[in-house]
Amino acid sequence: IPAFPDPNAGSADNEPVLKAVNEWASAWSRRDEDAYLAAYDASFVPQGGGNRTEWEKRRRLLLGVSQNIDLKVDSPVVDRSGADGVTVTFNQFYKSGGYRDAVVKQLRMVERDGRWLIAEEKVVSILRGNP
Repeated sequence: IPAFPDPNAGSADNEPVLKAVNEWASAWSRRDEDAYLAAYDASFVPQGGGNRTEWEKRRRLLLGVSQNIDLKVDSPVVDRSGADGVTVTFNQFYKSGGYRDAVVKQLRMVERDGRWLIAEEKVVSILRGNP
């Protein structure tokens, strides 16, 4: 049986990007509002549009009321074909209290002063057979 190559294998360039994604997920899991929001670039616009300030208020409220967040980022793939930044696509498994979901998520990330930040975040599809 042939093995499928890992699209991220051998690319040290992707390490800082994946580290930033893992730090974002960790801040979300810890409910660390400041670290979580600091992962987003100043240019970030919420999916579906809307006001960044209102989005931040909603995120802070949700992080404040969520309990025992379990968030897993699975099988991230970094695509560097875009003109500005990179796109990271991964399976996201989220569980908190009685709520759970499993989605395919994309983050478009840009490098600012040596840090990779989220410029766009979108749910691409819902995963069936949620573990």
